[in-house]
Amino acid sequence: VMMEQVILMSFGFKHGAPNNTIFNFNLRKVANPPKSIRSGHTGLHKELREELFAITEVEEFYQRLKGEIINLLKERSESNDPSESLVTTMSRSHLSEASDATSNDSQDEEGDEEGTEEGEVQHTVMIGLGCNSGKHRSVAFVERLGYELASEYPVETFHRDIQKDHVKKKSWTRDRVRH
Repeated sequence: VMMEQVILMSFGFKHGAPNNTIFNFNLRKVANPPKSIRSGHTGLHKELREELFAITEVEEFYQRLKGEIINLLKERSESNDPSESLVTTMSRSHLSEASDATSNDSQDEEGDEEGTEEGEVQHTVMIGLGCNSGKHRSVAFVERLGYELASEYPVETFHRDIQKDHVKKKSWTRDRVRH
């Protein structure tokens, strides 16, 4: 039996797309919640997530994306060859233009393998979800996906860029004030 360990990572494209993921989904075309709620909040805040997913187009996009990810994970777990990578087992029809997904073909393996219980192999699948800064939309999507996928898969969430820019912004402001 093959078991998938799923790691969902949020990131900001302005900090570079990760290359240790099997797939990176582009959320930059997804509508942002109002600026009033974005300032001082991240996708970890319930208020921001509620505002974001209250936008009809965002909710519809989320449901399509979630369906694509579930299909990819099901294909992998049903595959007879556990060494087959996601990129080779997946047909292009799973990638809607709306999600603008990119695969990282440079990665040879789909992740770590380790034995768990007898006869069970665990594969780690890391999927990236990116927006501009990696603080709002991608974080909200990763948090919700992690919660909703946890009933079927062991899931971990990771927010790579959620803390970035705080120091830079402050120092830039101080520098600008001095001049």
